[in-house]
Amino acid sequence: NQRIELPLSIAEEIAEVLEVPVQLVEVHPTHDRLEVGIIHLNSHR
Repeated sequence: NQRIELPLSIAEEIAEVLEVPVQLVEVHPTHDRLEVGIIHLNSHR
């Protein structure tokens, strides 16, 4: 497994033509923890 970091605008543009999962990872710091969410930008999971 490899991770490539891209700006969101580029990831959204290429997500539908790639045959690998493209995901956005959101990190929201709170006063006592980090909340993490994953958004799938294409149908590959």
